[in-house]
Amino acid sequence: MKLQNLAVIAAAILFPTTAYPQVKPTEINGWSNSPETRISSDTNVTFTLQMSLIGEDTPRNNAFIGQDIEIIAIIRPEISDIGKSADIILVNYLPPSLTMRNTDGDFVKWNGSLRKLEPFITDLTLEN
Repeated sequence: MKLQNLAVIAAAILFPTTAYPQVKPTEINGWSNSPETRISSDTNVTFTLQMSLIGEDTPRNNAFIGQDIEIIAIIRPEISDIGKSADIILVNYLPPSLTMRNTDGDFVKWNGSLRKLEPFITDLTLEN
């Protein structure tokens, strides 16, 4: 993926702004929102995110326009979901724009509507 807009990844939730240039992968705990009960709850799901420049092994929290970057995302599903199929959605936020990655691998504008989200990977079997 090549950065097209901002020089710094602006999603502070995804990439902390400390320890330049070496950065630990970011851990994000998952949560569940039940449409039936409208109650949110913590889960055992975790996501690990890491960014590096292509050809480098050192995690980073920023890159410059025109640099090729690699983003690694590891999803650890609930034990009860291992073996089930899931669609993977990737949203990119570079203020003030939101984009989503489509099945062709292109980032297209997204208006923020959850109903308009499209997965870029479909029917991925969740593994431990």
